[in-house]
Amino acid sequence: MSPQLPSFLRRRLRLSEARRELLAGRPEAALGPLEDPALADLEEARVLRDRVLDLLGREAARRHPDRPEEAARLLDLVERRDPRRGRAWRRRLEGSASEGAVSSSGLRPAAEAGLVRAMRELLGELREGEEPAGGSPPGAGDELPGARG
Repeated sequence: MSPQLPSFLRRRLRLSEARRELLAGRPEAALGPLEDPALADLEEARVLRDRVLDLLGREAARRHPDRPEEAARLLDLVERRDPRRGRAWRRRLEGSASEGAVSSSGLRPAAEAGLVRAMRELLGELREGEEPAGGSPPGAGDELPGARG
């Protein structure tokens, strides 16, 4: 049987392991070291744990439209460790689903389609050499002071 690490070294080791997993893009794996009882009262561990749980919530939101079962699994992880935060993420995702789907741009499809249509019209006018609807921008034809020779 090997001797146990002193508690201050164990805390440093667990925090280091969690940060390494987080930096590697594996927030789920970062939860393991953060659940060590030696970190229970450590503020630094609490802040890191909150950060990991928020990252998992964001990842669940990102996966929600395409892979709802994975999103639900991630939200379960968050809710087991912090029920209040997990419920908040669930409400946020349910609210976005009821308000209408959101595209990868962060806009609702109808709003995105309207913007795309307006941009196409503007680009078409610019390609044809026409002045965009609404006239020229302010100051477009003004001379610069002192430009007269």
